[in-house]
Amino acid sequence: MKSLKNPSAKFVAEKLFDQIEFLELEKEKYKEVFERNRKKYRPIRNLMTIPGISIIRANIIAAIVCQPARFENKHKFWGYCMLVRHIQVSGWKNLREQTVLWPAGT
Repeated sequence: MKSLKNPSAKFVAEKLFDQIEFLELEKEKYKEVFERNRKKYRPIRNLMTIPGISIIRANIIAAIVCQPARFENKHKFWGYCMLVRHIQVSGWKNLREQTVLWPAGT
């Protein structure tokens, strides 16, 4: 910041660094809360056993889902949590990749 000559640019840079420092402190506070939640709530610990689910993602899923027992089976729960990939098909076309799944005229 010492290399900045313009006082306005210096001011903006200082404020941006202040915001970054503040957000880093907030991030640490959230990590502490998430760690307490991990110790307190078994569903969060269970979610963390799934490969790719971190403490942050497990807390998010637990906060959104609230009651996993409301789902008929584990597959519906996984789908709701977006833990499985679903192919969206319309008119024999994969909507995500725009590829034809069934050849025309057959």
